[in-house]
Amino acid sequence: MMIPLKDEHPSGQIPVLMIGILLSNVGIFVYAWLLGDIGSHVFNARYGAIPFEIMHGVDAISPTPIPIYFTLLSSMFMHGGILHLGGNMLYLWIFGNNIEAALGRARFLF
Repeated sequence: MMIPLKDEHPSGQIPVLMIGILLSNVGIFVYAWLLGDIGSHVFNARYGAIPFEIMHGVDAISPTPIPIYFTLLSSMFMHGGILHLGGNMLYLWIFGNNIEAALGRARFLF
């Protein structure tokens, strides 16, 4: 298995959005971890993308404090464990700056 450590194509600009997304992911993971086992399960049920809820437009497990379809976005910031988070953030750190530079900040975000 290959694990990249760096790339050889510096973008020449500070990847502001990529760093913001990376810090948001880490912050949300730490917040869920601090909630403990039961709290993190409730957090995942409220903000995770649950296929049944999305397909039927109803809350199946617990009330969602945001519109159900927004869980498609909020679930992108949730990770199953430290290795899942670490792997995703490693790839984001290595390749995100090049993608943000190539697309521009507005297109990178949307």
